[in-house]
Amino acid sequence: MAKALAGCGGPLAEWRHHRGVTHSLWFGPLVGPAVALHTGETLHATWPDRFPISDNLGRLVAAGKPGLLTWGAGGPEVDPEVRDLFVVGDRPSTEEQVRERALAALAEEPVEVLLKERRRRLRAVGPTVPADGAGTVEADADADR
Repeated sequence: MAKALAGCGGPLAEWRHHRGVTHSLWFGPLVGPAVALHTGETLHATWPDRFPISDNLGRLVAAGKPGLLTWGAGGPEVDPEVRDLFVVGDRPSTEEQVRERALAALAEEPVEVLLKERRRRLRAVGPTVPADGAGTVEADADADR
């Protein structure tokens, strides 16, 4: 992940996988798998379409593993026990694909939040007439989510 995000600049360029799990780009490595899983489950309960639960993270926590890596003489490496726990597909993503997905998610999230807030406010005041006079603007039913 760190290699894929190296060209992004800002805090993403400085991100390095430390201990823990990358379930949460910012908090997983800082708090460990159990807290990351709990946070993910809490977010999923509120926004299931935006925060899926990681089955691999659940397996990591159930196994009592403190993170993904072990530290050997050559530096950090994926813990072989963790490698055996994880279920992965047969087509790994390229660095470019990981970068594109991460950047798309970072770009879409604030826009979605702003649009939902706008819909919530529109719902509070009722239908309004746009400046061009063409029709009305109404809020979506999911504005409070």
